[in-house]
Amino acid sequence: MVCTACRYVILISMLLILGGCPGTLQVPKEVSLAASAKGEPVSTKVVVTGSYCESAKTEVREKHAKWLSVAPANVKLGDEVTITADPAALDPGTHEGSVYLYPDKGSGMWTIQVKFVVR
Repeated sequence: MVCTACRYVILISMLLILGGCPGTLQVPKEVSLAASAKGEPVSTKVVVTGSYCESAKTEVREKHAKWLSVAPANVKLGDEVTITADPAALDPGTHEGSVYLYPDKGSGMWTIQVKFVVR
């Protein structure tokens, strides 16, 4: 008979071996930025907190959001993610895009919606 604590150790070990590393990220659901038309790029920083294995990737997937970028491409807990919006090629108005974060191992995806107002 296997002890209850031992079962949990075995289960967690199996999840890690199979790449099913459990975890969550805690990032804001939305950030807002503003800039003048034809002005300089603006940025904001977001600290990644939560729990997950090793590191997480960051990216912008929308082809229409060439004005939006995120760095660095890989982060660990406690790292800052810099989200930058460039108004150079945009008309005045509100523009929207998304930054995605997902762990290197396991599953899950976290999205930061970006609202960018060009005046």
